[in-house]
Amino acid sequence: MRASLQKSDIDNAEMALSKEQIAFIEKNVPQILLWERFWTVPLDSQDPVYDENIGRTVPVKLISLKGAVIVFIPWLRHTAITYVKLPGGQLDYSGFSGWPEMSQKDIVDGPIKTLPASSGWSTFLSLIKSSEGTDLNLTKEQKEIYLDLEKSAMQYSQLDAQIRLLPSASPAYAPDDDDKQILLERIIEEALEYSEKLFEGGKMVNITVPNFNVGDSRIWVLIEDGDKNGVIVNIQMTTNPRRNPVAFSGIVLYDIKVERYGVETGTVRKIRQQAVKVVRHTIKGSLKYNHRTMFTTRNRTQTTATM
Repeated sequence: MRASLQKSDIDNAEMALSKEQIAFIEKNVPQILLWERFWTVPLDSQDPVYDENIGRTVPVKLISLKGAVIVFIPWLRHTAITYVKLPGGQLDYSGFSGWPEMSQKDIVDGPIKTLPASSGWSTFLSLIKSSEGTDLNLTKEQKEIYLDLEKSAMQYSQLDAQIRLLPSASPAYAPDDDDKQILLERIIEEALEYSEKLFEGGKMVNITVPNFNVGDSRIWVLIEDGDKNGVIVNIQMTTNPRRNPVAFSGIVLYDIKVERYGVETGTVRKIRQQAVKVVRHTIKGSLKYNHRTMFTTRNRTQTTATM
């Protein structure tokens, strides 16, 4: 990765990225892009811009704030990948998003100017504050005022850099090692906890974990019962499984019998084909999550909440 300093770096040297952080970004961003491409983009909707640049170096902007780093990829539909800065400088808990409303002028002037309008409140706070920062108890009107003030006074360091795109075929998975095994155990533990909130006591469920690499941003896990009722859940990954936890971060698909929410047709089949571990589990307790999705003997079809 070749990075060049811009004027903003002179005034914000304390936010400059280290060589280790830049090297990590150089390796990890292509891995995340490949995961997103394999799991979230239907084969008949592949972006030709990506295909045309496979194996090449492409431009990105690295924007370093107090609490996070943003990797902005304007040529790829204004994609952005964010990392949380942890104590000691480690980058972890990456997120994938897009800023489709960004204009060409925004790209030239700096994508950071559109950030408040493009991200959620909690995401914005995590970017501008340190990792120890906490949420602010403000009304909607107070938040808008706060955003306007922070936007004008935001401190950041920006670099122009390059990454090399990986081939868009199925990801290559590293062999098992201690870190991968620890991460797998954490993924299963998180999925087991969520399954107890989803199914009634006594139900037998299968939890299917697809293969993965340490460094992946997230993983989609299939949870289903013997009647093939079930969901696909999204679990936030960590790059340091020995120290940091994983976390349930939402439902990708509420009903595996009905493809929706932009999930590729055949995702359930893909998870099964890529399975690295299948856990059979008998639900112990009573339903605790009945305001969301539930599968019971009384309700064979699911009840879904608005995403």
